Amino acid sequence: MLIALSILYEKSLLNPMPFVKKVTYKVGKKIAEDTIAEFRTNPQLRVGVTVDMIATDTDIRPLEIVMFMCDVKSPAYYEQMKGRGTRILSEDELRKVTPDARTKTRFVLIRLCRGN
Repeated sequence: MLIALSILYEKSLLNPMPFVKKVTYKVGKKIAEDTIAEFRTNPQLRVGVTVDMIATDTDIRPLEIVMFMCDVKSPAYYEQMKGRGTRILSEDELRKVTPDARTKTRFVLIRLCRGN
């Protein structure tokens, strides 16, 4: 999950690559939930890009990397987004998106800028 600095930056990350998809609630709840569901089951989707806050109840358990590409000023927002990577899942759920994986034992947190 890439948390981008701005909509413009987000668009540059969304070049027509089949493994990248925008994740946002600004398109409507139904479309957003369908997109999130795709990340749970589609092995082709590997990168989610967002600028806006992902809702508290959003759960993409196969998430393996959270990358901040913007300054995060809110400690609560930072902790919430960091928590996206800590979700655990069964081996079967993980294999739906990463067929050769055994189990999720960790996630990677990358901060490309300073923040709280």
